[in-house]
Amino acid sequence: MALKSANGTLWIVPNQSSYDICLSGQSLVAEMTPFMTKLCGRDCTSYKQTKPKPHIPYWRVEDFQTVKKAVYRFAGLDS
Repeated sequence: MALKSANGTLWIVPNQSSYDICLSGQSLVAEMTPFMTKLCGRDCTSYKQTKPKPHIPYWRVEDFQTVKKAVYRFAGLDS
């Protein structure tokens, strides 16, 4: 699922027992990385794209409530 704004795209990618929350777009990455790091309690898991340099950071989470909080933050709403 992709949520788009003028600042970039928030991607939610379901896996077998987890979700990847991905940030695409320089403005969105700059805006939401501190929030995601605090929400998940750690730096990003890795990057979806690595060439020409690492970009599109993602956080792999197991709890859907974390996904919900990220989506609400992206939309500018209280969760």
